[in-house]
Amino acid sequence: GQIVVPPAAAPPAGGAAGGAGAAAQPVVAPVPAISAVAGAHAASRGAAGEANALESQIGDLKKEIQAIANTKELEAKLQAKIAQDRRNDEADVAHELALQKTLAELKLLAKEKFDQINMDKEKEGGLTAEEAAQLDQQILALENSLKVLESKMMEIEHDITALHEHEKMSRNAVADGEAVLHAEAVEQAEEEAAHEATEADEASLNKQLEEEYADQTEITNIEAEINADKSFIATLDKHIKASSTLSAAEKAQLQAELKAEEADLARLETQLTEQQAKLKKDAEEGAELRQKYAGDLAREHYDEMEISMDVNEMHNILYPAPEAPAK
Repeated sequence: GQIVVPPAAAPPAGGAAGGAGAAAQPVVAPVPAISAVAGAHAASRGAAGEANALESQIGDLKKEIQAIANTKELEAKLQAKIAQDRRNDEADVAHELALQKTLAELKLLAKEKFDQINMDKEKEGGLTAEEAAQLDQQILALENSLKVLESKMMEIEHDITALHEHEKMSRNAVADGEAVLHAEAVEQAEEEAAHEATEADEASLNKQLEEEYADQTEITNIEAEINADKSFIATLDKHIKASSTLSAAEKAQLQAELKAEEADLARLETQLTEQQAKLKKDAEEGAELRQKYAGDLAREHYDEMEISMDVNEMHNILYPAPEAPAK
């Protein structure tokens, strides 16, 4: 948002201004100083300032739109990664179940071979030497087969352990991603609420600036009227005193007019005092609003930094830095 001050009373640089750029160094806008003499210059400066402010506001808006687009893109990628991590976890679980089944089958087969070896060894006592030699060959083959089975079982157990680690990594990645997305959603909601409050304060400050501008304009007009009245009174008084050709009736009429002008002058001076008091009160209220608005901008800047940290965290989850090679 942009605090808009009417061109004729545009304050110098340092006035209340919105936008993300102003958040880092909020400055309290001074009360606009109105001068009848410098009106044209103030108007031209105000128009140029308004154009620059509008250009800055458009630039800030473009940056904000781009930042939102970048954040949404990262959120979508992180959602996709979470879904992929879940699929990886499901695939790992299915693979582990298949390996567990294969391992159980191998253990059963190994038990059968081991039992066969024991049964064959029990037969050796009543066999001829040739039969015993053949049986020994069979037992040796069974033992070699059993060693192969045991080696395969060890490989499968190692694969299952590795799968457990991969499942753990996938689940941790899902948890990390969901936590970051949740934090981002909460902070975005908080930032939106804070931004609405900032806009409300900005509207109040705009209204207050307009009120101060109206006060100052009224004071300027009253001062101009007072100066005109004083000049007219001085001229009229001088004319009455200097003229020797006035009749008594004409002189009485001019003196009555002089008193009326003096009464009008007194009324204007009272009105000026009242208007100055009103401006002082409005300026005090404006100072409070400026301070509140500056706090809003500082808070919004802090919120933006928090969201930026979450965006970096999302980026790090999506694109982790490569691990350093082991020495």
